Amino acid sequence: MNTPLRIGIEAQRLFRARKHGMDIYALELIKALQKIDTINQYYIFAQPGEDEQCIDETKNFHIITQKTLSYPLWEQWTLPDLAKKYSLDLLHCTANTAPLILKTKLLLTLHDVIFMQKDPQIKGKKGNSYQHFGNMYRKWVVPSVARKADALLTVSNFQKHEIARVLNVSEQKIQVTYNGVAPHFFEELDERYLAQIRHKYHLPEKFFFFLGNTEPRKNLTGVLKSFYIFQQQNPNLASLVIKGIDEAYLMQKLTEEGIQDIRKYIHLVSYLTSEELAALYHLSDCFLFPSFSEGFGIPIIEAMACGTPVITSQTTSMPEISGGATLLINPADAGEMAVAMKQMLCNTALAERFRKAGKSRATSFSWKDTALSTLATYEKIAGRISTSHSNVYASY
Repeated sequence: MNTPLRIGIEAQRLFRARKHGMDIYALELIKALQKIDTINQYYIFAQPGEDEQCIDETKNFHIITQKTLSYPLWEQWTLPDLAKKYSLDLLHCTANTAPLILKTKLLLTLHDVIFMQKDPQIKGKKGNSYQHFGNMYRKWVVPSVARKADALLTVSNFQKHEIARVLNVSEQKIQVTYNGVAPHFFEELDERYLAQIRHKYHLPEKFFFFLGNTEPRKNLTGVLKSFYIFQQQNPNLASLVIKGIDEAYLMQKLTEEGIQDIRKYIHLVSYLTSEELAALYHLSDCFLFPSFSEGFGIPIIEAMACGTPVITSQTTSMPEISGGATLLINPADAGEMAVAMKQMLCNTALAERFRKAGKSRATSFSWKDTALSTLATYEKIAGRISTSHSNVYASY
C-alpha cells in the first residue's frame, strides 16, 4: 500500500474576514478534501487572521499559520521554507502565483491570466494601487512558475485555452476543475429570516443586485449607466442594490458620468456573510454580473442556485459557466443591458424560465467534484497509481 502523501496547500488569505473568489476557492476546496480524504496528510499554510474559525484541524489536516510582512516575502521565502520543514511531496498554490524557487513538486491553480492582458473596453481605467501592484507582481512571477509547475489547474475551458496561448504552455499540462457552489445557496430560506435581512439592510421591495468593487473589469460604470437608462425609461420601477463599494466611490462614478440623479434609487450594503449573501440573492428580482472578463464567476452559480435570474456577459468564460441558463448581453452596451433589465423585471415568463434553468444548471457544480479532480491530480503529480476514489476515500 502506498505511503500517504504529504501535501501542502497554500491558502495565505484563508483567515481574512472578507473573502473573495480565490479565498472562497481555497476554503471550499479544503473543506471538501477533509470530507473525502482521511488518508493523506495535509498542511494548510495561511497567515493569521480574524476568521480562524472558518475551518478546523482534523487528524490529517494540519493548519500552520505564519505571519510575514508582505505577500511576496511570504510566497517567495516563507513558503519554500515551510515546504522543506514539513517534507512535502508536493505543494499546491491556490491563488495564481507560487514560489519561483521550490525543491518539491508544484501544482498551481491559475484561475485566469486576465492580469497579463489589456482589455480595450477598460483602456485608461485603473484600479487602486493595491490592485496595480498585485498585477505587476503576477506579471513578473506567473510566466516562470507556470512553466516550472508540474501541472496547472484552471477553472474553465476558456481559461485553459487562454493560459496555453498567453503563456505558451502546453494544454496537456492544464487540467480544468470547475469551481463549486456551497449547499446553503440551494436551500429554501425561511420568510422570517428573509424579512429580517430586508429590514437589517433597509432593502427596497423590488431591486437588481450587483456585486461591485473598484476593479474596472467588474464594470460598475456600465451598471450605473444601464440603471440610469432603465430609470429614465421606467421611473420608480425598481432600485439597485450594490455590495462592495462605499459612498465616496459611488458618488465619484456617478459624477464622472453626470448621472447623480439616480443616487436616491441606489442602496449600498456592506460586506455580507455567505448566508446573508444567499438571502440577498433570494430577495433580489435579478442579479447583474456584466463583467468584461472572468476566469469563472462564482457569483453566477451562487445566484442561479438561489433561483435568481441572472444577466451576465457574452464574453470570456461566462457563457460556458452559465450554460444557456442566463440572459447574455454585451457588457459594453449600456442600452442593451437596460433592455435586458426591463425584460427580466417585466416579463414574468422569461424570468421564471431563467429561474428554473439556472437552478438546474447550478447543480452541475459541486466542491466535491472539484476536490476529487484535484486529489486525482495530486496523485498523478506524485506518481501514484490511480485509485478508485469511491472505494478508497470517504463519501459525502
